[in-house]
Amino acid sequence: MRKKKPTAGERMIAGAKSALAFAKGEPDHGCIVHYPEKGRVFLSFEDICLRNLPEGKFSHRCITAEEARALVEQARRDNRLLCVSDDDLLAPYEERSAEKNEDLCRVLTEHFDMPLSIKDFMSAMEHEGETLYSTAPLQCVQVEGEDRLLIVTCHYSMERGRKGAFPDFKIIPESVAFHLIESDAGTKSVSNA
Repeated sequence: MRKKKPTAGERMIAGAKSALAFAKGEPDHGCIVHYPEKGRVFLSFEDICLRNLPEGKFSHRCITAEEARALVEQARRDNRLLCVSDDDLLAPYEERSAEKNEDLCRVLTEHFDMPLSIKDFMSAMEHEGETLYSTAPLQCVQVEGEDRLLIVTCHYSMERGRKGAFPDFKIIPESVAFHLIESDAGTKSVSNA
């Protein structure tokens, strides 16, 4: 008897359950990549949600591209980098969001020497002996203790296309900004990089 493949909905539910278990620090959460419990760096493009900030005091500051690159590189080396998104970048109805994500990844790689790709925003988990991929959800991470949230923002230019076509929006590399959110409890023991 052939094993029935999980539907897209079943994969999303399994992914969300695994991501939530991972974010809560529960054992056997199903994620293949394991991150330490303290000192994680969450990276988001443009978005933050209330769930990211539990009750407490936080600091928000803009950091330079060099500081952001050092932070991301160190977090990647220490296996503490988790790129998250408010959009389901694998969903067919989020095709434009995935394109925008890829555009910003390309700008960060080419202009800031910060190699990122849409693959960095994916989580892998085992479900019934099969590896499933889903977007690491922004809503499942919290900035607490030594964890930090790096939000990358940018502006777009509007370039005219052919007559009757929608305008083409391009990222202005000079507009890219790096916002660092830290818990006041964690800023005393964590250096800038």
